Amino acid sequence: MLNRFHYEHLFYEKELDDLAFNYYLRYEYFMNLKENKHAEICLKMFKLICTSQRILKSLLAKA
Repeated sequence: MLNRFHYEHLFYEKELDDLAFNYYLRYEYFMNLKENKHAEICLKMFKLICTSQRILKSLLAKA
């Protein structure tokens, strides 16, 4: 049975998935435009979000 923490985690995990996907699409868009500086920022944000997801998953596993 899922408690409130688990439901909130699932909600935030979905939000982070959407956000990560959005930044990855932006990264590809800027790479196609040869805007390397903007693409680099989007890639860093994508990696940061993926790291956040791993941290959330490890916290959930410990709960």
